[in-house]
Amino acid sequence: MLVNIAILAWIIPNYYVSPLHSLHQYTTTIDDVDCRKDSVENEKTGEISDYYDIVISAYPNTFIAPNIHYSKCQHIASTLTTQADVSIWQQDGLIHQLKINQQMLLSYDYMKSKVREFRTRGLTVYFFILFALGVLSFKSLYNAFYPGTFKQAYRQFFE
Repeated sequence: MLVNIAILAWIIPNYYVSPLHSLHQYTTTIDDVDCRKDSVENEKTGEISDYYDIVISAYPNTFIAPNIHYSKCQHIASTLTTQADVSIWQQDGLIHQLKINQQMLLSYDYMKSKVREFRTRGLTVYFFILFALGVLSFKSLYNAFYPGTFKQAYRQFFE
């Protein structure tokens, strides 16, 4: 049970996206903007998925807006120029909102699901592990709350 609690304590915070008012607003001058394409192949089906990320460099920081639509990525990359001043609401380098000259390029509502998806990639397997641990240790957990339950059943079975 302690292992389950520890794994949940490690996983659950990744599903939480901070509200906009608690994020750090970073106003900076852009050094470089890039719309990057990442292709990921599903080994089981052979299907290739393309993901587009905006990467903004502002010395000494790099900010990423993960998994946005291709057209939005291209639009932002063409709108933002080097030496432009932008406001970035970010946490751990992930862009939650992006604004230039009072023009909203990426809204918090749009980016919230993208940030959550980015932070929780690959964590689904841990829920299956928790489920398997629960199935394997069901009798032990049940006996912890109702002592002797399965002990009596085993006696009746073997007599």
